[in-house]
Amino acid sequence: MDQTVVDFVKLGYAGASLDFEVHVRDVGTFGACVRAIGGYNQFDAERVVKAFGGAVFGEYMGYTVGRAGSPLIVVEIPFWTQQALKAKAGMGENRPFTDEERGEMAATVRGIGRELQADEITVSETRLNGKAAPYGVRLWWD
Repeated sequence: MDQTVVDFVKLGYAGASLDFEVHVRDVGTFGACVRAIGGYNQFDAERVVKAFGGAVFGEYMGYTVGRAGSPLIVVEIPFWTQQALKAKAGMGENRPFTDEERGEMAATVRGIGRELQADEITVSETRLNGKAAPYGVRLWWD
């Protein structure tokens, strides 16, 4: 766990900033950062940690925890199997995820966001082989 990152989130939510983001790639830091936010309107830190902190965590490429006036979580969709946090360098297959697989990953995060009562759920896309490809899902609570 990266305590410096957790302390930064605590400082931000103590009133130092209404707009910041930190990138986390390990489940311990993610959980501690989310818990540092605490309760905030419909944002329930324990429900967020439970939803993303288990087996789901490693399926994605990374997470951003922050504040855009209110709590913000961004889940990064990997393009390749080796980009998922659960992958170990040089172990397992290294192949691109299919469009269908990446779409399912984004749909899973959108569903979790709805369950967690996020006020805004936004899928960021890029162009890949001439098609729209999701690369991140932003969850925001007002």
